[in-house]
Amino acid sequence: MGAVWGGPDGPARDLLGRDELYQREFVMMCALKHDRYDIVGDAENTTGGRSVVVNLFSGSDSHSHTFDVVPGPQGRWYVRSVDLKTVSTCGKT
Repeated sequence: MGAVWGGPDGPARDLLGRDELYQREFVMMCALKHDRYDIVGDAENTTGGRSVVVNLFSGSDSHSHTFDVVPGPQGRWYVRSVDLKTVSTCGKT
């Protein structure tokens, strides 16, 4: 996950301390757990990146999230943030 999340300066694994990175990854694993997904659409955003809308399905539940992705070094794209308006906590929905 630390290689996918990041920003214009590169991957999160190179930018954050190990403990902080692990804590963030744990929260993201819990909040974004899913069985399948559908990419609904994407568009340019005001930060020079793209906003990608994804429906995540877990059993009979579904939640829509907007992922903001930005270009980074060497032509790579990184997830900068995700809209977590509707999330499930670890072990609960």
